Amino acid sequence: VGHLDLLLEHDGYEGDQTAKGARDLPLLYEQLRNEPGRTYLWSQIGRVKENEGDLAGARHAYRTGIDTVRAHGSRDHADYLVYFDMIFSNAINRVPDGELVAEALRRFPRNALVLWGAALDAFERKSYDEVEEDVTLLLSISEEEMADHSLGINGSIQPEWAPHLRGLARFEQGDYEGAAADLRVAEASNPDHIGYRVKRQLAEARLSAARH
Repeated sequence: VGHLDLLLEHDGYEGDQTAKGARDLPLLYEQLRNEPGRTYLWSQIGRVKENEGDLAGARHAYRTGIDTVRAHGSRDHADYLVYFDMIFSNAINRVPDGELVAEALRRFPRNALVLWGAALDAFERKSYDEVEEDVTLLLSISEEEMADHSLGINGSIQPEWAPHLRGLARFEQGDYEGAAADLRVAEASNPDHIGYRVKRQLAEARLSAARH
């Protein structure tokens, strides 16, 4: 192990992924023949299909990976990914599944991505107490622990997205002071995001009105 004064910028996930997906799918299926129990491959197949607009195909891939874990237990560091991918897909498509979230949290406690997916799912279910619990635990995870548990986690989750989501949950519960505090954290992380500023100002206005 050594150290280099070098910065690598990977832009492989930017822009149109159609050509990349068309290249990747045959390779992923070929590798599945060699490693049929490797759930990471089903995760990547699902992501390609979801990017192509094939939601049914994506969900089939995620479910296949999840069923593999259920049948054999977690045998690989990346097994949590199929759970996260399904939970995230459910949340953004507004079909949350609290039972799947509970299973994922039992299997992969303190996994940052699973907690993030759980918080999104809870918000869709309007279970705002769960959002607070999931985000608070997510924010308690150290950088070192996050690196150990999660592959390629987006650096915006802890300083920006998680406080924003908890702020929205607190706003929905009438905790305008807590909402404003969380939204200020998100805004400080991304000052150019006008949505954070507007929501923070609204929470502060509601708080001021409640005090008077």
